[in-house]
Amino acid sequence: MSGQATLHIRHESDAGGARRVASRIAEHAGLPSVRVATVALIATELATNLSRHAQEGELVVQAFRVDGAPVVELISVDHGPGMADVGRCLADGFSTAGSMGAGLGGVGRMADVFDIYSRPSWGTVLLARVGDGEKRLPGRFEWGCVSLPARNEQVCGDSWNVTVQDNLLSVMVADGLGHGPLAAEAAQAAEQLFAREAGTDLELFLEQAHAALSRTRGAAISVARGSGAGERLSFAGVGNVSGSIVDAHERRGLAAHNGTIGVALPHLQTFEYDWPAHALVVLHSDGLRSRWSLRDYPGLHARHPAIVAAALHRDHRRAHDDATVLVARRRAA
Repeated sequence: MSGQATLHIRHESDAGGARRVASRIAEHAGLPSVRVATVALIATELATNLSRHAQEGELVVQAFRVDGAPVVELISVDHGPGMADVGRCLADGFSTAGSMGAGLGGVGRMADVFDIYSRPSWGTVLLARVGDGEKRLPGRFEWGCVSLPARNEQVCGDSWNVTVQDNLLSVMVADGLGHGPLAAEAAQAAEQLFAREAGTDLELFLEQAHAALSRTRGAAISVARGSGAGERLSFAGVGNVSGSIVDAHERRGLAAHNGTIGVALPHLQTFEYDWPAHALVVLHSDGLRSRWSLRDYPGLHARHPAIVAAALHRDHRRAHDDATVLVARRRAA
């Protein structure tokens, strides 16, 4: 990733800081100036909205690349009153008082990808992604990830990566042993290797990772791969990065072996699973509590994977551990 920041929004004055941080991340990611301005406007609107209506509001800003092109993502997360009528809040003319006037509907028009999930008394999660302005056909897959450090830590001891090559989706989550800089060193070594070797056989990748991480404290790593044309998912994992295939009602766990990549390599095995067209693939580090269910979130399964990841992260993360949630699905044909 090119950059990431988590901004805690408490007062209206925080909107200016959010705008500046989001602009820096967009500039560093390589977005053209007109798209940097779009990111700044969206950040201001979302931060203002959080300051006026939310409780415990956060704005997560991160940059990454999709098919080689820069993307900046903004995810607004709150424990506020929620929206009884999301459609009304997105209508023209409905804007946060004191904001720049774009309104949530305007945010939706400015963003290349926009989605929202809200329930009364639960709160709201909102996604806006801004790319470089070039028109591209939608990919066969959509995905999202939220990865944040433990409380009071400056770096995250988890890492993640998503690649799409030849209509194959490959995803990885690594959880460095412990947390802090040494955990981050191990996790980032795994991510850098995966970025270079994403098309490698899953078991071979884990063997390569074991060698690459041998001088670090080690990491738990899970990897998965699926085709845009088929309904099968390959999965291999070592350690406690959990994997699941999930629909609106059921959750099927994916089998990983005990061990630590870079420290103790067990017998490796790739497992094959049915991956129905409507199902999500979820990988998460043990910073997320395991007892979550999408049945507790009516309608969430149909939302963008980044919304799903943010909702689970909000409600089930352990405050004193790094927590990463990666969610992916195939788009409808």
